[in-house]
Amino acid sequence: VCDLFTFSFFRFFLFPCLLQREYEMDMLYSEEAARMRARRELEWDRERAMRDKLMRDVLEERQLQLEDKRVRLEQAQRESLAERERLIMAIEEAERANLEDQHRRAASIQTQRNVLDAQVHDQERAHRQQLQRERDAKARERRRQQEYEEAVALETDKRRQEAQTDRGVRHNQVAFHTPKFGRRKIAWD
Repeated sequence: VCDLFTFSFFRFFLFPCLLQREYEMDMLYSEEAARMRARRELEWDRERAMRDKLMRDVLEERQLQLEDKRVRLEQAQRESLAERERLIMAIEEAERANLEDQHRRAASIQTQRNVLDAQVHDQERAHRQQLQRERDAKARERRRQQEYEEAVALETDKRRQEAQTDRGVRHNQVAFHTPKFGRRKIAWD
């Protein structure tokens, strides 16, 4: 009986109060939960916004770094290209100077060779002229010697003939000539 009373009491009096209270508590909890959820959602939205902002900042910073790196690389490439062009120009200038120096040396060598050839030619001509003068002098000397010998021979013949006429040799007798021995001298021109 008691149980039934308790049950009825609970059921009719307390239960609706409890239900009401539970309902109110649920409502309070759900309002509190909604407020808490709203606060958490606000906090999550702020955190998401901060994460998004941080991500944008990181991406922007990375983009700036990449742009700076690209600019530095382009500058380095321009400097490298300028240095390469300067080196190529220096090499070409050195090659041009080397070629000009080789041409100068070749011209100097050719000039020296021409001077030496001219000197050799002059010396050879002077030597030939000297040899010709010596030959001419020897030829003149031989001619004088030959003329002298002929004059001596004529004089000798003349004296013999005079000597023979002086001794009373006959007129029709042939004059005796002494034979000449040895080779006859030839004048070389």
